[in-house]
Amino acid sequence: MSLPIVADHLKLPAAELFGDRLKQRRLELGMTQAQFADRVGSTAAYVSQVERGQANPTLDVMAKFAAVAGMEVWDMLRPSKG
Repeated sequence: MSLPIVADHLKLPAAELFGDRLKQRRLELGMTQAQFADRVGSTAAYVSQVERGQANPTLDVMAKFAAVAGMEVWDMLRPSKG
């Protein structure tokens, strides 16, 4: 019988974690949601949905957002070690 894998440090769903990191990085860059959206070719409304974890972006969209944020996708999804 195999035991379930319990990962207490993975409390946020991936979309929420990505959104939190995106917002943090966007603010570090001093960009509004509208400015960020212009750079990624999206809308400010969609950027807002992603940041709040209400949208579930595809991997391609995540890669585009991460590139504009100057980060790697895996860094935006990696759980913090706190």
